[in-house]
Amino acid sequence: MDANEMKLKAKLAEKLATVTEEMGAMEEDGYNSHSKFGFTSYQALNARLRWLLKKIGIAIVPSSESYDEKEYQKGGGKTTTRTVVCMTAEIIDTETGYSVVSKLVGAANDYGDKSMGKAITEAVKRFEFKLFHVSSVEDFDPESETVPIEGREKGKVAMPEHLVEVRSLLKEKGRDFDAFLEYLKNKGIDKNDPDAVHGVLNKIVMKKKGGQR
Repeated sequence: MDANEMKLKAKLAEKLATVTEEMGAMEEDGYNSHSKFGFTSYQALNARLRWLLKKIGIAIVPSSESYDEKEYQKGGGKTTTRTVVCMTAEIIDTETGYSVVSKLVGAANDYGDKSMGKAITEAVKRFEFKLFHVSSVEDFDPESETVPIEGREKGKVAMPEHLVEVRSLLKEKGRDFDAFLEYLKNKGIDKNDPDAVHGVLNKIVMKKKGGQR
């Protein structure tokens, strides 16, 4: 490795360290009701990484290299598919074009046709969690049959993906998510309507940000 390549590698490493620092600890927004543990969802991770990577100048390009699938008989005669996928992820410095490639593996089971998608999600999520040292209380398989929820009590309503993203964005901007939901309620806006929610978010957050310049 020559001196120039070492400088490029060091610059990319510094950017990765900056992302790690700014990521901080993430709250558990998902809950596995079967195994009874909380976890940080892939949606929440993506919501934070999406703008951080652009801000700092990093792109991550995952690619599937190979996979293996097997079917197993479960109790009651049900057949489940087990998929193991081998992937690579190219981490690119968008300023210099310098990149490094890492290997990752993911595995998942599904009774339908979603084991491949779950395995890819598992591989990418685990890789990003470890790459940026994201802290989570329970580090289990995220591909459970549960969805993010507003708390852990039985009977709570599942939180839609767009609200998970909005909550993370508001938190990063130092704004209160509950106050935002109350604002929607007072304005008669359905919080379960992604287009309406994002429209309000752009108006009251982005517009205000512009007015502060």
